Amino acid sequence: MGCPLFCDVTWHPAGDPGGDKETSSMTIASAAVNYCGIDTMLHISCANTVKATVTKHLMKAKSLGIRNILALRGGKYRILSTHIVCVCTSK
Repeated sequence: MGCPLFCDVTWHPAGDPGGDKETSSMTIASAAVNYCGIDTMLHISCANTVKATVTKHLMKAKSLGIRNILALRGGKYRILSTHIVCVCTSK
């Protein structure tokens, strides 16, 4: 019987990713590491987030035993209308 070599957990902003809900990205990654014993990488989106919030998420991940993190900067965006989002790739 095989078992996974690792697990990636993506950051889903709509589900309160850094929260304590059982469906949050942080909680799922913590369960994979601490309950299942699987090497886990948590993807954290830093787009449109202030430094203090990113630091808070990183400190929480550390306290939960999550050591592998992929921090994504993401592109800045502007809402041009209710249906069009412009992703800006330049600084």
